[in-house]
Amino acid sequence: MTRATKRPVSIVLWLFVIEGIVVLLLIPGHWMRDVIRTEHDWLWRGMGAESAAWVEHTALDWYTGAVVDTGTLDATYNHLLPTPEQISHAHGMEHIGDHWFPLVESRLDALFATIYQVFVRLALLVSWLPFLTITAAPAILDGMMAWRIRQQSFAYTSPVVHRFAMQAAVWSCAVLVLI
Repeated sequence: MTRATKRPVSIVLWLFVIEGIVVLLLIPGHWMRDVIRTEHDWLWRGMGAESAAWVEHTALDWYTGAVVDTGTLDATYNHLLPTPEQISHAHGMEHIGDHWFPLVESRLDALFATIYQVFVRLALLVSWLPFLTITAAPAILDGMMAWRIRQQSFAYTSPVVHRFAMQAAVWSCAVLVLI
């Protein structure tokens, strides 16, 4: 793999890291819950009960497997927030985090709600795969035929245009997940 092909992937990974930081710093947990509720309503109105239930069940299974079952959720909260028992044993310092810890908890709620929402969107994309394959087949056939016609007339596509189209495809996939 050349350096040029690694670059878009590393940029996409950095965008995920930056999005995580923005979520941690700026988005309150209650706002993220409202967004999830709104998207839930859109999903159920737009896809129907059976498909929407499959998307949400699949996303919840993926989230549970990747975040809850691995211990990431509990470890994050336990590492950053004290338990009531720990607070009661901190004689003289039990009120030191009264304003800080609710803020941290709200930010963690927003972060894990965002991670769940990413899984919902990925499950939604997976549910659209049968339709996308049906529509992709004629597009691929058309592209192959256009390529063959250009090959016969020696009118090859510019490498610059090809590279731009490939990067546009990568960025489009990244934007689908990030937004």
